[in-house]
Amino acid sequence: MAAPRQGLRLGETIAAFGYPYADILASSGNFTQGNVTALAGMRDDSRYVQISAPVQPGNSGGPLLDQNGNLVGMVTAKLQMARSGDLPQNVNFP
Repeated sequence: MAAPRQGLRLGETIAAFGYPYADILASSGNFTQGNVTALAGMRDDSRYVQISAPVQPGNSGGPLLDQNGNLVGMVTAKLQMARSGDLPQNVNFP
């Protein structure tokens, strides 16, 4: 996994690109936008950041870009666990 760009800021606009559900959705790829919502991943793991850009299977390994098109990370995971009957939304990790 590529480490997040140094200086990534909380609230910064980011974009994810990938090929989610390529057998169902557009084969040309999918581009989603969101923000950096935490500067650490699960259990405060500083190797990751949390983002709100929607990602699906097929985004993994895809680039995470800043608003200038610079590579700032790589999509690696999506929180999929249910707690108290509520499914988390847009909790993803590059």
